[in-house]
Amino acid sequence: MRNNALDAAKLLACFFIIFVHVGRFPELVAPWGETLRVMARWAVPFSFWRLVLQSQE
Repeated sequence: MRNNALDAAKLLACFFIIFVHVGRFPELVAPWGETLRVMARWAVPFSFWRLVLQSQE
């Protein structure tokens, strides 16, 4: 049985990983670009642990 919430989190994590690794966003107002990058950092460990747990099944 598929978990739709987990699928949505994985999709969001994919975008956030790209967002984190692209770099800085100077077109955003000063504190918002860095704030978004910090908030998006959950995606890298989430994806790493998802792959680790998936390989153990």
